[in-house]
Amino acid sequence: MSTQLPPGVVQILPEGAPCPPKTLALYRDYSCQGPGYGIGAGFNVDLTELPLPAGGSMSKNVSSWVNLTDGDAKLIGKGERAKPMY
Repeated sequence: MSTQLPPGVVQILPEGAPCPPKTLALYRDYSCQGPGYGIGAGFNVDLTELPLPAGGSMSKNVSSWVNLTDGDAKLIGKGERAKPMY
């Protein structure tokens, strides 16, 4: 995938690789498999800016995650309350 990612975001390669240190890893598939992205601690990212190989984005396709940051991550949808990701 050759798209520019938002600041603080890395693509996790190969697919299903472990979460990098100090990062929130989001994976498309269950059990931390499939395409994934790592978001560095302290960065706010719109998940619509994280594309998937077959089209679409991570916005509605996160099935698993690993939080190796030093705090709680929060998922905030449009008009919704924050959902902590421990």
